[in-house]
Parts: sequence; C-alpha cells; structure tokens
Amino acid sequence: MISTLLTKSAKDQSRCVVEAYFSPVPAGAAGSDVTRGTTGCIGWPDSVAACIVEAMGSEASVQRLVEYQHRDLTYSYDLASDAQRAYRRTVINESNGTTVDAILYDEETLPSHLYPCLNEVTDRRTIHRLTWRVNNRMYLVVDLEKEQDNKIASYVYIRYQHADNVDTKRIDQDYQVLADRIGRHLQKLSS
Repeated sequence: MISTLLTKSAKDQSRCVVEAYFSPVPAGAAGSDVTRGTTGCIGWPDSVAACIVEAMGSEASVQRLVEYQHRDLTYSYDLASDAQRAYRRTVINESNGTTVDAILYDEETLPSHLYPCLNEVTDRRTIHRLTWRVNNRMYLVVDLEKEQDNKIASYVYIRYQHADNVDTKRIDQDYQVLADRIGRHLQKLSS
C-alpha cells in the first residue's frame, strides 16, 4: 500500500509522510454510523487504547499535545516536555479502502517562529497520543482528541516517514504484518 501511494506522488519524496487510518467498520457496511473524513475515522470507542496496548505492549511513548491550526500551518506544543513544532501539510494522494484509509502528505517542518499570532487560530485540539515504534520510519499511533475533558475523536493509524534510500518492499512487508496484527485486535472492538 505504501509503495503504491508513493509511486503516484511528486518527484521529491524526501518530505513525504503516509498515514494509514483504521476504520472500526467497513465503509458502507449496513448499520454503519461511522464518521469518516480526510483525517480518518472518528468512531472508535474509548477502549481502543487498551485494545492497542494489548496488541503492542505497554512500551508506548505518551504525549499530551495542544495543536493550533491556521490555514495550512499547524503549531504543536507538547505539554509534558515543552517541545514545540510548526509544520505545513499538503495532501498529495489518498487511497480509501474498506477498513483502512491512507493519505500521502508532503510535510514541511518550519521554524516555530513562522507560525502567526495565536489570535488568528482557526482550530485548537488537545490530543493524548500513544506511539509505538515499529522501525526507524514507521510508528503505530493512537490519538484521543479531547475538548474540555469530553472525547470528541479517536484515531488509530500507522505513520510512515519516507526517505529516498529506503527499501519500499521491506516497508510494505512491515506495514502488512503490523496492519494484520492490529486489524485482528481492532476487529474485536468493532464487532
């Protein structure tokens, strides 16, 4: 899946990021009330994090982030470590499957001082993020978005950061093994 998305992308792939979002029920399934959009599925129950911990183990890194959006710029602030990051994302390609939606981005990291005044923010999100490292370029991520202690969205996705010198066949194999492993555990939640 990853190499297929990359072959349809721009010539400069050094900043490409692929995010493959898992959906709780197949697209178009009978009785499906899942909300799907360009950032994945938001219909996961609260127990999704426990399900992923069961599949991957408890060695996840934990972050509490606040993200501010202004047009195509995002400013991310980690509440625990005081880390800051500004970046610009552009969608290059999308692939919608029955249980996985993949998006290929051109992600450009910017100096944090380039983000405009916080009075011009169009969106603010608080995210509790659990991340498991699969290899040097691939991570499994669970994002739980909250708005004043109320859960508003849950995302489960695989994030892959591309480099030109990477063996894409090996990355596709790692992706498939991880997707099968996670898919089996997530299927228990959605049924």
